[in-house]
Amino acid sequence: MLQFQTIRRVNEDTHGRCCACGTAIPVCEPIYEKLGRCYFCGRFNPVGPRLGRLLTPVCLILALAALTMWWGHTPL
Repeated sequence: MLQFQTIRRVNEDTHGRCCACGTAIPVCEPIYEKLGRCYFCGRFNPVGPRLGRLLTPVCLILALAALTMWWGHTPL
């Protein structure tokens, strides 16, 4: 039972696992918070890309395309 509680506590305290070395990275890890790096292997953005970082450029392109189409349409 103690092992289950320890695993659960580790899972609650971690932000994710490093893609390179598999180290569990705590949310409150100072190196991760400040530099965005794994404290064991030094990989930048160790838990992988965020969905917001992936979707932001796509959303901006779609918004600019919609604005261009609206601005350039001919009146009826």
